[in-house]
Amino acid sequence: MPELSVLLAEDIETVYPNSPTINESTDLHALVAGKDDAIIIEVPVFTDGKVFSISKQLRALGFTGHIIVSGNFITDQVGYLSQCGVTVFMVSNDSARAEVERLLERRIDSYHFQEVAKH
Repeated sequence: MPELSVLLAEDIETVYPNSPTINESTDLHALVAGKDDAIIIEVPVFTDGKVFSISKQLRALGFTGHIIVSGNFITDQVGYLSQCGVTVFMVSNDSARAEVERLLERRIDSYHFQEVAKH
């Protein structure tokens, strides 16, 4: 799988030119057959887990390129998104970029629960 990275929205077209932008209504089978180097999943509003499902489906269908998440994803879920196959996080400003990079460095990819004491 490609290395994880964070890019500003303004840099995406330069780094990944002509990458298709998809959503939950896109035919993933046809898309994967096109053998693009990168696919952008647009998240207009994060209200459900569709971005997780789409990422996992792309990987299950054999897509090996970059999966880029764009839009209103929640930075607390960066670790989970990377576990589902997302490799590039597109952000709108340097502050968001620093936050996502910090999370990726720490590799926060799961919650650590403490066992409940038994009485």
